[in-house]
Amino acid sequence: TQLATDTWLVEDEQGVAAVGWANTDDRVATDAVGFVHPRAKGQGLGGRLIERAEEWAREGGTARIRQFVFGKDAAGGQLMRARGYHDVRHFFAMAIQLDAPPAVPDVTVEVFREEDAREFKAALDDAFDEHWGRASLSFEDWWERHKSNPSFDPTLWFVIREGDTIVAVARNDANRNGGGYVSA
Repeated sequence: TQLATDTWLVEDEQGVAAVGWANTDDRVATDAVGFVHPRAKGQGLGGRLIERAEEWAREGGTARIRQFVFGKDAAGGQLMRARGYHDVRHFFAMAIQLDAPPAVPDVTVEVFREEDAREFKAALDDAFDEHWGRASLSFEDWWERHKSNPSFDPTLWFVIREGDTIVAVARNDANRNGGGYVSA
């Protein structure tokens, strides 16, 4: 996401009233997100963010757009349905308080090495092959995207092997979404 072209900010006399952004992978689908400050709801800002995201997707040549609404935001869901969107998928944040640390399997976790890059990506592709809306990049595009990222830190990427074969991976980012991010 490029701040200057892929994000939107609406301000009023009291400050930030709404924000939105969009991004896409391989021009297959656009994911768009928008938030309207509670004091600014009912002023048409949500509709403006939806329209801007749709325009952004058309300009980029994507065939599909996915907009997101928090489950408890009844007005947001109603706005989406009124504009022809339908409920497709739900994501849940779940947590548990453990009484003790969980048992840890006896495996060796290794720090990623550049020569692992192809097999690392292949393990990710296998793990997420059927993930909703997933479009795999070529190895070259995927590797270039990560190597050229200013926050690329391969010391935060890990592999687990069974024999000589990578069977599990973790790609973590130190500076994403305002903090550390355990990713894949």
